[in-house]
Amino acid sequence: IYPNPVSNTLFVNGGNAEFSYELVNGMGQTVAKGIAQGNSQINVNSIEKGVYFLRLTSGTQVRIEKVVVK
Repeated sequence: IYPNPVSNTLFVNGGNAEFSYELVNGMGQTVAKGIAQGNSQINVNSIEKGVYFLRLTSGTQVRIEKVVVK
């Protein structure tokens, strides 16, 4: 996941796996979500500045990353 902090586009390197993503703010509200495969891009242009949590799910594996939108 790069760059972090991000201002426009967040890049996710998911290998060859299909995964779902969910970007959640500090109050637990989902601000972006979708399904992607491999190397993907998430547009954060319209998201307010702040700290978010990106939950990536592939099968039974879940990974959560802190993302700063500037």
